Amino acid sequence: MFTTVERMDLFSGRLARVASVPVRNASFFLDNKGAVRFAVGRNADNIRRLYYRADDHADWDLLTIEKEGRFEVPVGFSADDTIAYLQVEQERGPDAIVALDLATRTRKQVLRDDTVDPSRILYRNGTQVPVGAYFHDGRPRSEFFQPDAPEARLQKSLESAFPGESVVITSQTRDGSVALVEVASARNPGDFYLFDNTTKKAEHVLARREWFDPAKQSPVEPIRLTARDGLPLHGYLTVPHGSSGKNLPLVVMPHGGPFLIRDEWVFDEAVQLLAEAGYAVLQVNFRGSGGYGVAFTSAGVREWGGAMQDDVTDATRWAIQQGIADTRRICLFGASYGGYASLMGVAKEPDLYQCAVGYAGVYDLPTLHTHGDIQQSGSGETYLRDWIGSRDQLGAVSPNRIADRIKVPVFLAAGGEDERAPIAHSRMMEAALRKAGTPVETLYYDTEGHGFYVQAHRNEFYTRLLAFLSRSLGGAVAATGAGSGDPKAAK
Repeated sequence: MFTTVERMDLFSGRLARVASVPVRNASFFLDNKGAVRFAVGRNADNIRRLYYRADDHADWDLLTIEKEGRFEVPVGFSADDTIAYLQVEQERGPDAIVALDLATRTRKQVLRDDTVDPSRILYRNGTQVPVGAYFHDGRPRSEFFQPDAPEARLQKSLESAFPGESVVITSQTRDGSVALVEVASARNPGDFYLFDNTTKKAEHVLARREWFDPAKQSPVEPIRLTARDGLPLHGYLTVPHGSSGKNLPLVVMPHGGPFLIRDEWVFDEAVQLLAEAGYAVLQVNFRGSGGYGVAFTSAGVREWGGAMQDDVTDATRWAIQQGIADTRRICLFGASYGGYASLMGVAKEPDLYQCAVGYAGVYDLPTLHTHGDIQQSGSGETYLRDWIGSRDQLGAVSPNRIADRIKVPVFLAAGGEDERAPIAHSRMMEAALRKAGTPVETLYYDTEGHGFYVQAHRNEFYTRLLAFLSRSLGGAVAATGAGSGDPKAAK
């Protein structure tokens, strides 16, 4: 069945069909008058398609079909709806914002960064008229292709008022006289201010976390390095507050996903917890990650256990070369794909790491083709085959099948109701490690899913995590923080 849009009368409950597009799994995009003009979707072949129509009565026109991984998606319209703005993937490098004249079908690039994709589009107040975008090249910043727009002037003024912070205008009054502004950073989960655009004064409203001082949190700095094949890599290094930043125990944290996901300069409680315990924390956006253009993401295709894993290794060796990491005190810790990368890392590089932690991870890749929610979706099997690999090729890069190479202690945590990474992965990994004689400890909760959400279970996990890392790396163990009930590192 193809995707449709229907309008509901909230009083009668009656539905009236507005649009039906000849593609499945579609998302629709409306112009400033509320007319459905674009639709993006994909069929079982997992190939994206962009359809356009001139108005509610026009036929759909196939405007773009994904080719060699490249595509474009609408992000807004000009005020008179004659120009559509698209985020367009490029053959090389990051995405661009392009203005499409809907009458002539001519395109003009209006905004593009040298390194990263636009991470968030900035609009005129109360409209879907784009004026600029945020970019996360290290720390977040804004750029505008309509620099004289009131929203652009307001954004730049607020960024000047809160230097070194990420500033997001979350909402405004209709006349733009008052704005609710979120100010955050990698050390601060967020403060909210009411900004009076007439008096130019900001009044603090609330903080996401009142109980700690952001200035006492550990600094998070953007890093750049080069992979062994010359590919530029970006990431983040956190060192403990007040530390020299040298010869430290290091926790390498590969992110989940892995595709189209990336680590950013935002507050991460796990990172800050580890830094409080005395660890440097290294996060790298390995190939396959999002945000650096379609070519960078595509470089991770079928590279589980291959070049994606080598990027994590290269980042670890970079930290050693920089004098940041003590070579005898380095561990891997990750969730979901990051759990896979952590176990694969100690299997592939047995002399580089002293331990590994896998949280809600996948460890037997052929099982992805038979169990879990990915292969159950309409295009899931196509995705698994195209992006990860065919079932008969994945055994060689499955950590549970090469567990005899793992010689360091392992900690596994998983939930019994996890549909994305079923707990069977962790149980198979545990069994393989025990058979190989490798020390392994586990924390399983039958009622948890893809990650732990019950506070008592989270407390137990982080307490166990700190104790496990301490035995290999020598960092602090957990103590119960007064008032919050959260585990905190006790130095």
